[in-house]
Amino acid sequence: MLALFRINDPLRLVLVALLLMAVRGLAVAQGLPLSVEQLLHLTLGERLSQGATMYAHVWDPTPPLTAGVYWLLVWTFGKSALSFQVLAVILVILQASFWNRLLLRLNLYNEKNYLPAFLYALFFLLSPDLLELSPPLIALTFLLLLADRVFGLRDRPQDSSFFAIGAYAGLAALSHLPTATFVGFALLGSAFMRTLGPRQVAQILFGTGFVVALVAGYYFWRGHVVDLIQNYFATLTWLSPELPLPLGWLVGVMAMPLLGLVVAIARVYSERAFVNFQVSCQNLMLFWLICAVPSLPLGAQITPASLAVLAPPVSFFVAHWFLLIKRKSLAELVFLGYLGLQVAGGYFAYLQFMRGPAGAYAKLLAPPAPAAPLQGTRLLVLGPPGGYYQGNTLATPYLNWRLAAQHFNHLDYYVVMTAVYENFRREPPHYLVDELNLAPKLFDQLPLLANMYQPGPQPGVYQLRPEFLPQKAPTAAQELP
Repeated sequence: MLALFRINDPLRLVLVALLLMAVRGLAVAQGLPLSVEQLLHLTLGERLSQGATMYAHVWDPTPPLTAGVYWLLVWTFGKSALSFQVLAVILVILQASFWNRLLLRLNLYNEKNYLPAFLYALFFLLSPDLLELSPPLIALTFLLLLADRVFGLRDRPQDSSFFAIGAYAGLAALSHLPTATFVGFALLGSAFMRTLGPRQVAQILFGTGFVVALVAGYYFWRGHVVDLIQNYFATLTWLSPELPLPLGWLVGVMAMPLLGLVVAIARVYSERAFVNFQVSCQNLMLFWLICAVPSLPLGAQITPASLAVLAPPVSFFVAHWFLLIKRKSLAELVFLGYLGLQVAGGYFAYLQFMRGPAGAYAKLLAPPAPAAPLQGTRLLVLGPPGGYYQGNTLATPYLNWRLAAQHFNHLDYYVVMTAVYENFRREPPHYLVDELNLAPKLFDQLPLLANMYQPGPQPGVYQLRPEFLPQKAPTAAQELP
């Protein structure tokens, strides 16, 4: 098996692509459950496709570039989870191919091979949620382009290269905010590859600031720059990530690649058969790890999907480990053992994922869609949304509950009450699902809202009175002035 990818033949990339598509296609065909994050991303894309402005008319910390991808997919294919899954697989295939060709072009191994691409794709089969179209996966595209520029400073040290390095770091941060730590990789890596003066440092920082300023300038032009700061940039201070999976399970999922990474690093740095440039690039991948680890607690939660940024260093070093084993028969046995354990772990994770509420992934998965009449309607969930947005449309901006709580937990303030009422007046939800028993206080503080709603078909659900139902569906421009 190892010998198959030690051959310098680009067709090996086709094998990697077929493997990834076959595994994911089989999982989808068997009815892969929908995760809460994926459902929220679909709801967000639907909301944006209706004309909403991110952060102003939909409160969610999803980064702007990632939100743009979700909007484009829903606008093109509708609220379809399949389109998200297909694009995620395509992205991983393209990333694996780009990563392997980059390593080959720079001669970072002592033999031409396509092992890094295979190990890169294998990493994303560790857990089913790793192959979802998550912000870390989208940001990883720009991080690989960043690595390409940093590695290439040896051959193209022009000033434009430093600007591009900063720009890619900024684009990554606009795809997944915790990857802002990779600005450190841009600076440290550039300094390691060549002498870095104040001019070059300024160009890197200017490149990062430029792409961020473009987004901020757009929101300033639309009059929503405060919303951008509050609902996106300020979320970087949420230093209390959730652990939807048990910590032991999360460690178990990542045990094999992390163990392989440690052994591979020890083996690589005990080897003396590398030229200086190869050693420099190995150090750069250590810098990647140093920047990746601090990014993990900066996210809203730590799941296998948030560990996608570890795929490049794992594939880079573990490929070195197998190639440095002198006896080919021993290398083949070690590789098969590693492959077997990782595949077994990924298959066990897949079984747990398919078990739904009875498996280890229960907190990550969306509950079943609500039954009629809570189907095909506009609603708002006061609390964690669960599966209510399956087949339904979000009304009002309150998608992310952690951001929405800034209003609903402070209803004693007049400014907050006014803002909540205006949001309800523009887009009255047909059903209000009260998961946290907040509706009584909401109606007490806002009697005008209390007059609009009556008890619904089940406890904790309130229904918009018939006289307040819109006679004609308003346009996005009417809803969201």
